[in-house]
Amino acid sequence: MLTAAVELWHTCRQAENVEKKNRKRDRRKMILRNMNKQLNMMTLPTHKSREWQRGDKHLYANISPLRKP
Repeated sequence: MLTAAVELWHTCRQAENVEKKNRKRDRRKMILRNMNKQLNMMTLPTHKSREWQRGDKHLYANISPLRKP
């Protein structure tokens, strides 16, 4: 009976370790995702860039980030 209890304990410990590893991985992924979002926000296209010239020209025709209000 003792060996069954020990095996069960080991199995539970392994499951806890896997959960802990998955939590660390998920946390790292979330941090990377947030860093990428911030980087994308910092590198928005300017009015002269190709991305703005390519599509929806009429929307951005009068918008210039360099123009002062």
